[in-house]
This record gives sequence, C-alpha cells and structure tokens, in this order.
Amino acid sequence: MFPTNIDFVPLCCTVNPIVGKEREFVSKLPRVTRKKKVLILGGGPGGMQGAIIAAQKGHNVTLWEKSSQLGGQLILAAIPPDKDVLTKLLNYLKTQVAKSGVKVVLNKEATTKGVEEFAPDSVIVAVGSSPFVPDIPGIRGENVLNCRELLSGRREVGKKVVVIGAGYVGCETCLFLAKKGKDVTLVFRSPELALDVKFWENRKHYQDKLKEYNVKIFSQVHYQKIARNGLDLISKEGKEVFLEAENIVLATGSTPDDALGQSLKGKYLEFAEIGDCVQPRRIREAIEEANWAAILI
Repeated sequence: MFPTNIDFVPLCCTVNPIVGKEREFVSKLPRVTRKKKVLILGGGPGGMQGAIIAAQKGHNVTLWEKSSQLGGQLILAAIPPDKDVLTKLLNYLKTQVAKSGVKVVLNKEATTKGVEEFAPDSVIVAVGSSPFVPDIPGIRGENVLNCRELLSGRREVGKKVVVIGAGYVGCETCLFLAKKGKDVTLVFRSPELALDVKFWENRKHYQDKLKEYNVKIFSQVHYQKIARNGLDLISKEGKEVFLEAENIVLATGSTPDDALGQSLKGKYLEFAEIGDCVQPRRIREAIEEANWAAILI
C-alpha cells in the first residue's frame, strides 16, 4: 500500500529552473518587438541566469560584476570535497552569457549614482550577501577568518583549526580542512549538525564523512571568548572547555547586501531583487528567481 505520510513537493532542479513549468516558460519566452536596456547587477549564478534569459528575449543586456571574474559564490561552492561538479554549472553559465551577447563589465561595483547615470529601462539586482559575524568577544582577532576567505585562498590557516557553525557550509569547510591534514574541531549552538540540509540522506553523508576524517564535534555550546590561541566555551554539559587552535574559521551564515536594492527600489518600472541580496539561500533559488524576473521583462 502506498504510504500516507509523504510530503509531496513540486518538481524542481538547481540547474534547470523551468522543470515542471515548461509550458509557462515557453509562453513567455518569445522575443520582444521592443528592445529594452537591461542592467544586471552582480555576476553570480543568479545574475548570469537573468542576463542569459533577458538577452534571449532580444533585449540589450549589460551585466556589472564588482570582482575580476563571473561566478560569485558558485566559485567557492565548487571547492570543498565532492563539489567540483559545480564547476560544470559555472562554466555552462559563463558560456551561455558569452553566447547570448551580454555585455559584461568586470571590476565594476554598482552604486546608486552609477545606475542612474546608466539610465536602464529594467534592473535586476543580484549583488549577493556578506558573511555574518556573530557577537563573540575576540572575534575581530587576527587569528579569525571566514570560510569565504579560506576557500578562496585569500588566507591560510595553521595546523589546529576550530570551525564555528555546523550548517552545510560549516560541514564542507571542515572536510576541506581535514583533507588537507588539519586537526579540525567543529563547534555549534544547535542540537544537531547540518540542520539546513533538506534531505536526511545528505545530512547523514556529512555525519559519516566528518567521522571518517576524525573531526571532533561539540554541539549545543555557549561561546565565551576567542583568544589568540583558541576558543573558550561552555559545553552542553555546562563545563568550561578551552579548545586550543591556531585559527578560528567562521561558517556562521550570511547577511543580505540589500542597501543597493533599497536605494533603487521604486525608480524603475521593471525592477527585481533576486538571490542572496533578498535572503541568503542556495544556488537553486538564485537561478530560479532570476529566470522568472528576466522572462517578465
């Protein structure tokens, strides 16, 4: 007999945002008769997808990216162990941007004044997010870095490392470090790790891998302070614990970069904010939101 306790969810795909919605997409895709001047702010996966679709509709599309390359956090997402398949998605999006005739301007940070001077007809804001820094004494110390700095190679760490935060990014950061031979300890406030991972099979994957690589785990902790040589905390048993470490890596989530979007809102008839600058989430949401924002232009 068919089980009755299953939660049915709509079919979805990270790479293909129209899966399950093909008829709706095709009905809105026909090329336009009046070309518009479309400006995409941000060259991550959402920004690239928005640029591709807007260009396919026949608009004149320009994409501004503040760094020296397209990709955004998709570049970093492909670095941890077993995630290199995401490089294929990155290369696909970059190829489609080039094929679509989008004008890409790198090393161009968007400002309210700059956008107004460009005078676009339509704007899609996809400027992403910044690392969230929790309020822990000593967190501004020189031995503290965030996972983006680590994965990008901008900063190096010593032999002993404590990672704060056990979402999927924290787990992947631990595995990245452990595969490099680091002595890794993972600490977090929640009762379980990888609670932001939707499917239990994937959550178990992280649990098994962390165990395989001998990552030490402390859950339900209370942070006391970060010192030059480690982290003071209170364990879930209520005991004071000092974890010796040369570096503390923050995997504590992100906060949306929403200031630019707020400054531009209401100034353009066709305007959308998509992806992490609205709320930090995953690649799938950024690509899907960009897809439907662009197709309505």
